[in-house]
Amino acid sequence: MLQKGQYKELLQLPAFRNLFWGQTISQLGDALYYLVFLFMIEKITGDPRMVGVAGVAQTLPFLLLSPYAGVLADRQDRRKIMLTADILSTITLLVFALILWLNPSPPAWTIVATGALLSTINVFFAPAKGAAIPQIVPEEKLMSANALSMAVQNLMPMIGIGLSGTVLGILYAISQTGFFLAAILLNALSFLVSALYIRLLPTLKPQKEVSASESQAQDSLADLRNGLRYIYKNPVLHTMVWLNMLVNLAIAPFMLVYVQVNSAWFGGGTAHWHCVNSRFLLG
Repeated sequence: MLQKGQYKELLQLPAFRNLFWGQTISQLGDALYYLVFLFMIEKITGDPRMVGVAGVAQTLPFLLLSPYAGVLADRQDRRKIMLTADILSTITLLVFALILWLNPSPPAWTIVATGALLSTINVFFAPAKGAAIPQIVPEEKLMSANALSMAVQNLMPMIGIGLSGTVLGILYAISQTGFFLAAILLNALSFLVSALYIRLLPTLKPQKEVSASESQAQDSLADLRNGLRYIYKNPVLHTMVWLNMLVNLAIAPFMLVYVQVNSAWFGGGTAHWHCVNSRFLLG
């Protein structure tokens, strides 16, 4: 367990402190957009099936792109990857906020597409962050730094759920249009502030550098293929991957049940909607 003294020592390191706050705020933004977009599409369309469509659209990028994102983090400047992800997320949300301002009930496809685009962007943040920690923390403090990073990664979704279910829930009771717009702008602000912290980090290039961007891309794809072959040939890893996929496939349909139960029993309010979704997301 991470001791209070170790926590203070880590945050006294300027680079790690900036990464810590960037990670914390960015993951708060992740939690906000995932829940708010699902809630928004259910309220605008009135069709719980669209919640499933939006959820799949936000999850697929992590399933499909995570292996490549990990390889890319081993090949390119981690600071640049994280900064680019936060800036692109901010721009995406500001564009969607403009759409909401012009049309308080936008077409469902815009909600699904925006959520999918945000997931596609942010799938690259986490592996870059994980690869950056060994570069900015002394080796003797690396275990403590990883423990603190994982603690934040597990804690921020719960805080995001609480924030969107209480503070924003008050605004929703006053104005549905105001709620959606405020939630999107707050989300955009979280990524912008994260980018400001990440910008303060030093350059975090990998030790293994490649001369040309084209050869970088080729080597990244080669590393990805080699990694997939290794997983395929390793019976333990191979079985774990399939079991994880089967478990997620078995759990996924219950999201629609949760949405229907909230609408039937609790009137579809924000507090109860976020409560049932917190059970789905956090287990």
